[in-house]
Amino acid sequence: MTLCDGLLQRRIAVAVIACSGTYGEILNFEVTVDFIFFAMTAAALFILRRHHIGSDSVSYRVPGHPFTTMLFVSSCAGIVVSAVAAAPRNSGMALCIMMAGLPVYYFWKRFGHATLTSR
Repeated sequence: MTLCDGLLQRRIAVAVIACSGTYGEILNFEVTVDFIFFAMTAAALFILRRHHIGSDSVSYRVPGHPFTTMLFVSSCAGIVVSAVAAAPRNSGMALCIMMAGLPVYYFWKRFGHATLTSR
C-alpha cells in the first residue's frame, strides 16, 4: 500500500462518517474512542514510572501524581461510559472499528520488523 492508497482510504472513511449522521452522532462516535486512548496514555505513566523507563535521561516531578493521573483516568472512563449510555449504537460501531485494528497491529508486530529490515 502506498501513501496515496492510504490517503484515498482515509478520504473515503471520512466521507462515509460525515454522511452518516448529525454532528452530535459523529461527535459521540469520536469521543468514545478518543477518551479510551486518552485514558490509556495517562495510565501508561504508571507503567513507565514503575519500570523506571526514561528515568536515566529525564528527571522531573509532576505535581499531584499519582492522584491527578488517577483522577484523569477515572474522568475519561466516566466520559466513555456516558457516551456509550447516551448512544450505544454509535459507540458500539466506534468500538468495533477500533477493535478491527487489533489484527493489523498483531500482524504488523509479528511480520512488520522483517519487512522493514529486508528493504
